[in-house]
Formats: sequence, C-alpha cells, structure tokens
Amino acid sequence: MGTESYLDRVREQRGLHPDRPALTWREGIATYKDVLGGAETLATDLVRSGVRREDRVAMRVPRGPHVAVAFMGIHMAGATVVPVPIDDPPERVDAVLRDVGVGVVVRTPDAPPASDGVAQVVVALSEPGGRRPRTEAPTRPLGENAAAYVLHTSGSTGRPRGVVIEHGSLNRYLDWCTRTVLDTDVPILATSSIGFDSFLKQVLGPLCSGGTVRLLDDREATDPSRLLALLSRADSALDLNCTPSLWRAVLAEARGTSGSFRHLRRLLLGGEAIDADLLSKTCEEAPTTELWNLYGPTEATANVLAGPVLDDVPALGSPVAGARIRVLDDGLSPVPAGGTGMLYIGGDVLARGYQDLPGITADRFVPDPDGTGTRMFRSGDRVRVTEDGQIVFVGRTDRMVKRSGVRIELDEVAAAFRRLPSVTEAAVLTDTDPDGGERLVCFVESPGGAAVDVARLRSQVRRWLPTAAVPDLVRVSEELPRTSGGKLDLATLRTWSAGSDTETGRARDSQDELTASLCVVWAEVLELDHVAPDADFFEIGGHSLAMLRITGRVADSLGVEHDVDVFFDAPTVEQYTALVRELMPMATEEMSGGTR
Repeated sequence: MGTESYLDRVREQRGLHPDRPALTWREGIATYKDVLGGAETLATDLVRSGVRREDRVAMRVPRGPHVAVAFMGIHMAGATVVPVPIDDPPERVDAVLRDVGVGVVVRTPDAPPASDGVAQVVVALSEPGGRRPRTEAPTRPLGENAAAYVLHTSGSTGRPRGVVIEHGSLNRYLDWCTRTVLDTDVPILATSSIGFDSFLKQVLGPLCSGGTVRLLDDREATDPSRLLALLSRADSALDLNCTPSLWRAVLAEARGTSGSFRHLRRLLLGGEAIDADLLSKTCEEAPTTELWNLYGPTEATANVLAGPVLDDVPALGSPVAGARIRVLDDGLSPVPAGGTGMLYIGGDVLARGYQDLPGITADRFVPDPDGTGTRMFRSGDRVRVTEDGQIVFVGRTDRMVKRSGVRIELDEVAAAFRRLPSVTEAAVLTDTDPDGGERLVCFVESPGGAAVDVARLRSQVRRWLPTAAVPDLVRVSEELPRTSGGKLDLATLRTWSAGSDTETGRARDSQDELTASLCVVWAEVLELDHVAPDADFFEIGGHSLAMLRITGRVADSLGVEHDVDVFFDAPTVEQYTALVRELMPMATEEMSGGTR
C-alpha cells in the first residue's frame, strides 16, 4: 500500500482548520484556504493552456508564498514540476528548458521571463487569497511511479543533469519529515530557494501536518546578519534548516553577542559536511540548540541519513524510512567496522534516473550485488564505518564539490572557461579559504598571460555558471604545466594554489570617507589587519559568504542593497565604492519616499 499523497494531506488540513495560517512572511499571511485556493486557480489555468498529464512545467518563482502555490498547482494539473531558480544565468535556463521539453513556465509577474528561444506559455500567479477558480479545479491524481519533479544538478560535460523523482518517493519523504524532524507547533524558517530540494522539507513538510511556515525573502535567507537579527528577535521557539557554510557565517556575525540563539530549538544542517570546528563553535554559541546532521543526494530524494549530533565526530545519522544504506569496497563487498569505502544507497528513495541520459544513469544507478534485481545509487562519497556502526563522511572519490549547498562539477567550471575565445586550457582545483571553507581556484592558459583581464573572464563565465560555481581565484598563465603524457599536471598546479598571492593591496595616504569605511568593512569580514582601495576581493581571500556578509553590513549601515554578483564586476574597494556611491541616491530616495 502506498503512502498517502502529500496533496491529500494538505487538503485534509484545510478541511480541519481552513483559516489557520499556513504561510507567514514579512508582508503578510496566507491561510490553508488561501494557499490551496491559489493552487487550484493555477491548476485550472494550466489545464486551459493545454497542459497534459505528466507534461513538464517549469516553476520560476523567488522565495516566498508563490513557491507552495506553484508547486501544488502544477501537481494538481497532473504535470511534473521543473524548478528553475530566478538567479540562474540565461544560458543555463535555456539548457534546462530544452533538456526536459518544457512548454509552460509558471512565474510571478515580476520574475524575469524564460528564454524566447523555447516554446512556452507564461502563467502569472496571483497573490494567495486572491481570485478563486472560475470552474471546479481539475483533479488529476497521479500514481506513485509518475514523475513529481525534475531537479537539475551539475554535470562534468557542462550540461546540467535532470534528476527525475517520482511521486511515491516525494510522498514518503514528506511523511518522514513530518514524523521525524518537523514539529507542528514550532515554525521552521524557509531559507532554501527552489534550486535545492531542502525547500520540500521547509515549505511542503509543515503543510502536511497543519504547521506554519515562516517564509524568508531572498535577502533574509542569504544575508547572515539579517538571519541573525531574525533569530535574535524571536520570542518563541523556531527551527532552522540551512547549509553549514551559511550557519558558519551567522556564527561569525554573532561573535561577541550573547543569547542570540536562545529560541533556536533545532538546527538542521545539510548540503555540505560539518567539520569539528563548526561543531565546536555551534556548541559554544548555541548550547541549548539541538543540532542535526542531514545527508543525502538529489538522486535519493533529498535526505537518506539524519540524526542528532551527539559527540565530537559528526556522524551522518540513521537511515530515513525506505532507505537502504551500504558501505562497500571496490569489489562491492561490505566494509567492516573501522574501514573506509563508498556509500551506496538503495530502497524506494531512489530517483528514476537522469532525464534522457541512459548511459550516465546506468553508470550511477547500478545493480545491487545481492541478486534481488534492485538498484543502488553509487554516491561517490567516501565514508568511514565507526566501531559502533556510525557512518562518518571522509571525502569524494571524484571531482564534485559542494559550495553553499550547490553541487559543482569542477570539470564543468573548467569547460565554461574553455568556451572563452581567449582561453586555450583551464583546470579547477579547491583549497581552503581564511574562514576554513572551500574555495575554487581556476588556472587558465591564455596567450595573453598576465595581461588578461581576470574580472572580465569571471564576468563572461557567469553566462553559464551559477554564482556558487564562479571561481574565487583565477590564475592566468601563458602555459600551464603538463605531465610527460601531455595531460595537465594537477599536482604542480596545487603547489601554485598553495603559493597564491594574498597581498591586501597598496596603502593609500588619502582616501575619501566612504572608501575608508568600506575598507574597514572588508577587513573586518575577511579578518585582515587592513585592506587597501586597490585590493582585489578574490585575491585577498574573498568568497561567497564574505560577499553576503559585506552586502548585509552595507545595507544596514548605508541603506544600499545590491546583488552579491557585483563583486565580480567591481572586485576592488575602489570599484565597489563607486558602485555603492551610485546606488546611494536611490536608497535615500526610497527611504524618504515612505515619509512623504
């Protein structure tokens, strides 16, 4: 017997308490009646536009109330959801829409339209609580084996891979969430965008059990200082689910304060590995908070291992319902206690496979050696089995990394640079940034050598890469080292990375007040003694979370808000100051406009 449909569970909650708040956000509240009414309206519009059962429908909406309405409305129409994040670069959006054959894009009125090169019908969402269906909403129940959503991950060839998850897996996952990590009486902060499957737990999970979701907008969810302020102001219990890297940045902002996390009941960290340093800082700053470690790839419906962190070694936890976890050696034999091997995942949590990629699907979803005819997913993660049977993450067996929860194939990043006319070869490695996180270093071979404009290279590859995949450092050389066999010598490149220049720039005797203050902000965030106006953000250790922290401080102190992408176009304090100065009149006008 299959698990009850999540849609039926949400409808049941509407029947029990239609006027209970389902979603709350800074600007408003939507009840269960509002949210389902909006979803039914959307479903009616989709069917009228010609959407058929299991058609692929893209969902291009920002964080906020429209996420739940769009996701459920597409399913009510019998279609398959294809999440397309608002901030994905246009070329990547084109690739995703072509990959799955999207014919309809659901978006909010203010969201950027999808590519004109893809046939589509754009459906604008009304606000929850707005118009009601003009006719009875369609009812198109789908079986457990029907495709629920297609979520795209990084691919080593540069082509995003669409992971197809079925309704049965989605329903079982949300059922596990409501029984294990969520509490009806404690709101969870929804930090994830639709590009991460953690939004399923944060937005849909509480609705299945009558809970309330506290929605964060894009600024609140990504700015560590604003997230800290929200947690500090809380007057009742809250749960938070985010990546370890974002949590590390929140802790950095909380340094020197006390009581900031007194109402944070449970902290669910996932999407990246938890290290001993982060664990120690969490225990020190949030001693009453229950810390959980969540592990799982997109190919296995979000999470397959989860549990409280109870000692100094952050184990991955216990298998979720329906997941079968095995640690095997190279010969596919079980690894004994104390041994290290690759983590394989089986059970009914597995994805159908990769959209229209049968070869890669067969390579990653392999037959289980037990002879039962079932499949296992070869995760690529090396893990260690402790003496008491716990599983601890060790590292990767391939060239895939995670940054800010985003899966990144290093070869995909290198391929993006090789597409540029001025680049003849490229290689991407990782090293450690000053905050202990992982950063990307790209080595570029170009006839121009040192004369090549690095900022321009970074700007150009943003056409194809998500922000998290843009390298923190780019090193240009007329010739990259090669082995005797003619391949790039990655071992030598690692020594180049270790010797990277981290000069903080030339000191200037005279600076205007704004430039001087921004130099101080950069120095504080990057934990440097000083930063000069000509210092390059990336050369002195800048990384994605430092961008967020600087952006938040500038917004708080100057009222100037901007996207983090500006650091790629204005990587020095001088250039950044000019950009901030341009935005200041607009910020002043917006602030004064509210008092007229």
